[in-house]
Amino acid sequence: MDLNKFFRLYANCIVVKGYRRSIILDLQEERFLYIPNQLYFLIVEEDKKTLNDIINIYNTSSEYIIEYYRYIEN
Repeated sequence: MDLNKFFRLYANCIVVKGYRRSIILDLQEERFLYIPNQLYFLIVEEDKKTLNDIINIYNTSSEYIIEYYRYIEN
């Protein structure tokens, strides 16, 4: 995975924050994907940053962030 790229959802995918977990709704495919609230904040709040920027900002292991984004891609 290229860490210098931005992560963007398609326009037909909507991210909704819940109390305990969030969800990505794919309106075109009529599917949904549960995600942790931490990932919601990465998608919504850090949408103008590259994956490498996000890893540096949160001072965390790149494994966790890459694993989240791979989960969404699949």
